[in-house]
Amino acid sequence: MTRRLAVLATIASLVPVAATATVPTRSLTGSYTAGSGNTIEVTQKGAVIDWVGRAGNGDWVHDFHGTLTGDEISGDFQDREGYPVHNKGKITAKVLDNCRIKSTSVQINGGPVESVGEIFRRDGPCVAHEPPGVRVSTPKRFHARGVEHDHGDTTTIALSGRFKADPDGDIRDEAHASGTMTLDIRWARPGPTGSDRWRVSLHGPGNFVVREKVLLVKLVAEIDDTSNARSHHRCQVDPFGTVTLTLNREHNTMFIEVRGLCGLSFEADARGAIVDE
Repeated sequence: MTRRLAVLATIASLVPVAATATVPTRSLTGSYTAGSGNTIEVTQKGAVIDWVGRAGNGDWVHDFHGTLTGDEISGDFQDREGYPVHNKGKITAKVLDNCRIKSTSVQINGGPVESVGEIFRRDGPCVAHEPPGVRVSTPKRFHARGVEHDHGDTTTIALSGRFKADPDGDIRDEAHASGTMTLDIRWARPGPTGSDRWRVSLHGPGNFVVREKVLLVKLVAEIDDTSNARSHHRCQVDPFGTVTLTLNREHNTMFIEVRGLCGLSFEADARGAIVDE
């Protein structure tokens, strides 16, 4: 059901409930896939958005009909007969750029409105258009890998991506940074037991700071999925945090700092780099 809510919310933020819709300047028609395996097949006609949503585990298929106002989507869904889950309700979502749609809320069978944050990415090659008039740096890439040992817990962190910053070092919005991060966790202390893998999306806004021989990149980290059911609910309720990479070029060392993700924090010495394209 958690994956279901995430998919519905992503779609819902694409369709706002406003009565008046502006004519969009981008085309959202296409296929999108989330980290959970859930998909949406979107058809856009002016400000009207329709899609067919499918659960990655095959539990449901729904039809959605809604309206696009600015970057917001809102509308109604109805599950099809013949699948284990059969509901109806409302969805809201937000268009992040030409390549990504993020669910924001879902209401099922007249129940409470649930917040969600699953990101659907357009299948195949995709270019997110730059906002006009914004001066940004040459694209830079980053990659790092490190291990944290804390009270018996072991966390392996691996991340990579790219970003653009303006002359003041600001990574202005979500479209100016993209990347992925995985945290492979082996719990030892009380709490979620066993092992877990967190799959995380990285994006702006953020910062790129250069001070003498030290470079720092800070981005938003957002949970896509987890493998341990005991941590999955907490991560869906609190899916946002930050990740900071600090590179000392004089000593060729890197430090990874993850803050606030699922209510937890991690720190690790790492190997990696921040490099120009």
